[in-house]
Amino acid sequence: MASISTPYQNDLSWASILNTMGRIEDIFRQQVDSETYIAGLYNQIYEILTMLHQLLPGSTEQTFGFIVRCYVLTVELYERKPAFKTAWLRVMAILAKYAGQIPSASRSVWLNIATQRYADCARENPMDGKFYYYQAKITHESGLNQLFFFCKSIEAEYPHIASISDVVVRRPTLRLHRIFVTLHHALFTQKLYAVEKLLKELIILLDLRMQNERVNWTVDGFLFAVCNITAIRQNQPAIVIPGLINAATQAFTLELSTNMSGRIFNLMIASDDTSILPYVHVWLVFLQFGLDHIQAGLFVKNGFSWGALIRFLNMLRTKVSISFETSMFPMGNVHPLPEDWLLNGLQWTMGYFPDGWFQSEAAQSDAKFIERPSHVFSRMERILWLAYKIAEDGKWLTYDEDKFTLNESVVLAPAEIMPLRSFKRHGAPHADWSLLLEGEDYEDL
Repeated sequence: MASISTPYQNDLSWASILNTMGRIEDIFRQQVDSETYIAGLYNQIYEILTMLHQLLPGSTEQTFGFIVRCYVLTVELYERKPAFKTAWLRVMAILAKYAGQIPSASRSVWLNIATQRYADCARENPMDGKFYYYQAKITHESGLNQLFFFCKSIEAEYPHIASISDVVVRRPTLRLHRIFVTLHHALFTQKLYAVEKLLKELIILLDLRMQNERVNWTVDGFLFAVCNITAIRQNQPAIVIPGLINAATQAFTLELSTNMSGRIFNLMIASDDTSILPYVHVWLVFLQFGLDHIQAGLFVKNGFSWGALIRFLNMLRTKVSISFETSMFPMGNVHPLPEDWLLNGLQWTMGYFPDGWFQSEAAQSDAKFIERPSHVFSRMERILWLAYKIAEDGKWLTYDEDKFTLNESVVLAPAEIMPLRSFKRHGAPHADWSLLLEGEDYEDL
């Protein structure tokens, strides 16, 4: 590496770059015996990439040469020293990230590689929020997916403290998604101009789109639920991450986020489409979490659309012939649902999944995101089981004589309850969870 010729050889900063290149080459040849060692290598690479980036475009050829050489060496060490898998993945990710910042024909390829390497890091460390934050920053996916990754970064068991303003959120093609992302951006940045008008338009567009029988809500419903829950939690006084929400506007943003979530919930849960089940599943997981967490419980008790949920559960109960009245986690087809992998690591899912639930061969492949017909039944089973667990506590729900009822102490939300219909499967396209990794091209409503 140190023998690369360049027009900057007489420049002090280029001399420093050549010196660092030589040190990195030596480091790669040394014996790898700790993550501290790899962290030092990471810092050295970051230093030289920063300097090379400042010399662009004149250093384009040298930068690519350095990145490719380091990437190849890192892959070799990754294969020889798998005990330090995450550390090597981080090195590969930052190399690909910088390659993707250089205008070239291969730019999108490098960005895809960087996104995948950070996704691999998140898979190995699902409770570490920084890897979701990196995905949100560099992904070429839609703005809705970026919003999800940002929400997961601040809601992870070990959250990454950051502002959504640091993430350049891409403009979704679908107007419904565009308004949804804009509203959440406003809630996280306190820039609340015209939010009531946007919320009204969001509900109108959502209602219209839900009448389209060819729309599959499996993935979008999941994303909506996680982002809505994050907005509510980030406005809870005892849970809010410092620096994200100003206390003076907290009451208003909490009211807005609660109103938005409630109105979306009423529309979604009134659907006769089984593709809304992941959405309901996510909310039931959060409701169970609220049993033991005071601030979340306050919202759940007095701000949630209990009337709509009760009617949904009792309708679902008549459609499924299963025994869910047990303390044992419903194993279903003994494989995690696609949304399980994406929920893993969030603060409010801790304790939900049984030990070893994610230790399978599927964890290493995208096959875990393939939607299967059996998942519909598994989700119904999970939803009813979660509802039964909540009813066992007796704080909000009760279950007696094959019927769910509401505890008298719970205040019904004022939002209108839509009439429920029996489930049926329309001719909607098959759900594709891989779009969370690859992005998608939406058509407008």
